[in-house]
Amino acid sequence: MKNKSVTKYLRAIGRNGGRSRSDKKIAASRANAAKATAARVAFYKKLREVIIPTVVLVLLSVGIAESFETQASYYTTASCIKEGTSGILTASGKAYDENALSCASWDYPFGTRLKISRGEKSVVAVVNDRGPNRRLYKAGRKIDLSAASFRALAPLSQGIITVTVEEV
Repeated sequence: MKNKSVTKYLRAIGRNGGRSRSDKKIAASRANAAKATAARVAFYKKLREVIIPTVVLVLLSVGIAESFETQASYYTTASCIKEGTSGILTASGKAYDENALSCASWDYPFGTRLKISRGEKSVVAVVNDRGPNRRLYKAGRKIDLSAASFRALAPLSQGIITVTVEEV
C-alpha cells in the first residue's frame, strides 16, 4: 500500500512540478505584477526623459511659458538689513550692489538673464538673489529689482510697478 501512495505522490509532483494549482496561480499573478511594475518604471523614465522636456519646449516655442506680467518692487542694502538679511551678500553668495542691473526671483536659477519691461522701457537684469518675501510672493509679486533696475523703469518713489518678465 505504501508504495502505491508514494508512487502516486511522486507522479503528482512530476506533473505539477511540486505545486498545486493555487500555487501556480499565485506565481503567475506575481509574474504579472512584476511585468506591470517594470512597465510602470519604464513609463516614468520615459516621462522624465522625453515627454516633460518636450512639453516644456513646445510651451516655450508657442509662447505660453515665455513671459508673464507681475508686480515688482525694489530693494536696497538698507531694506535688506531692516528685513533681517545681511544686505551685503545675496543668496547666490555674491556681494549685493544696488547699482547693478540685478533682480531677485524664486522662479529662476541664479545667473538667468531676464528682460523686464514696463511700457516702452525695458532692462535686462541677472537673477542673483531670492525674493521677494514669501508672503508677497504668494500674494502675486514674483520679482524684486535692484534699485538701478527699478530706476531704469520708473522713479523709486513709485515703490511697486507692474512689469512684464521674460527670459532672455
